[in-house]
Amino acid sequence: ETTTAYNLLIDCFDHGLVRLTSTATLAIVIAPTNDYSPAFTQSGNYRANVSENATVGVEIVSVSATDADLGSQGVVSYSISDGNAENKFVIDPKSGSIRLRAPLDWETTPSYELTVNATDNALPPSVPRQSSASVFIAVQDVNDNSPVCLPGVFATLLPEDAPNGRLVTKLACQDADSYANNRLTYVIASGNTENVFSVNSSGYVVVNSADKLDLETKSLYSIY
Repeated sequence: ETTTAYNLLIDCFDHGLVRLTSTATLAIVIAPTNDYSPAFTQSGNYRANVSENATVGVEIVSVSATDADLGSQGVVSYSISDGNAENKFVIDPKSGSIRLRAPLDWETTPSYELTVNATDNALPPSVPRQSSASVFIAVQDVNDNSPVCLPGVFATLLPEDAPNGRLVTKLACQDADSYANNRLTYVIASGNTENVFSVNSSGYVVVNSADKLDLETKSLYSIY
């Protein structure tokens, strides 16, 4: 890596009374051996965030490794060897740029940890050298799921003398998004004549105006 060739000038002379000499030139080329392994930047640990609605083809992160060998033996190529079972990512073998290959879904897989290899271009009889890096990719959730209530229709019987605060039903609703996006608020949008019922933040529907319950006046409520 320091000196690739030597040009030697060699003098040859005899031992006669009159010394005669001749000169020869010897060129020595040092055949390279693959001495060094590729070395990643950032100590081989990379982290990146990507939104689950990111566009396919967008660059997520780029890795980089250098090799101290000279010439083609110092040229590095990149590949993903582990952590990409779903083939969500692709790496450019020359630049080390990692791009999104397929859509992401936080609800299915919130993070990925890829193993990226950097391999040098060793010339025979040298054996290629390889180093590995870890790439942690955190998928960021977006609010892409609506709340789901199971069952979708709740039915219950209520005596007309039920007091205020009497539990009517407990709504079982869930949202598959992350905590920042799955907190629910309940409101009665329609059908609650004279505000007979109310719903709290936990989804409990209770009697709110017991004096308005009258079977002879209204026997069925359909609230939404």
